[in-house]
Amino acid sequence: MGNYDTEYLVDVRGGKIQKIAQGLTPNDMGVEFWLKAPSSAWSKFAQEIPPPMFNDIWAMAHPLHKQLIIEGNSLPFWQNLRALTRMLSLMRQV
Repeated sequence: MGNYDTEYLVDVRGGKIQKIAQGLTPNDMGVEFWLKAPSSAWSKFAQEIPPPMFNDIWAMAHPLHKQLIIEGNSLPFWQNLRALTRMLSLMRQV
């Protein structure tokens, strides 16, 4: 897996980004779940037309590719998957 030189936590509550913090751990903010990938993977993911294996979180997390780790409480992850997918797709429009 890639090098995580700088970590950012994005706190989303009620459908809105509440806080973006650098250098904290998930426990510092009481995070339910997190997605962890190197900045190079997020850069490819955020392209308007991403390259193969960077088009969604499932491709990035595939065991053969190993660019993304999904950790934490899986229940809120699955409960909010559609909203999370939409939020991540908006990265391509910024």
